[in-house]
Amino acid sequence: TQYNENYDHAMVTYEKAKKNRAFAQFLEKTQKETHEQKDLLAYLYLPVQRMLAYDSLLTDILQLTPVGHEDYTHLQNSLSALKDIQYSATLRAQQRKNINKVLSIQNNID
Repeated sequence: TQYNENYDHAMVTYEKAKKNRAFAQFLEKTQKETHEQKDLLAYLYLPVQRMLAYDSLLTDILQLTPVGHEDYTHLQNSLSALKDIQYSATLRAQQRKNINKVLSIQNNID
């Protein structure tokens, strides 16, 4: 959840860092040496992508599971818990953005 809160900031930081020639060269060199198809940005997005995938997978599994099956309630609880975590993370991220806006405005006034 904290990862999701800081994801936007990480993207901004990544884009700024890429403008540094030494950092950009390091990324390029590392990608070539490891023969990796994905760049660092793709890896930074993986945890976010996985949360979305888990939601989709659990929803699909739940729809295919008979209501009377012993796992049905556990699947419902898991999906509900995942959605609660996602909702909580969204709220905290919005709160953090609002706090950052207030601090930014305050810093501009001072």
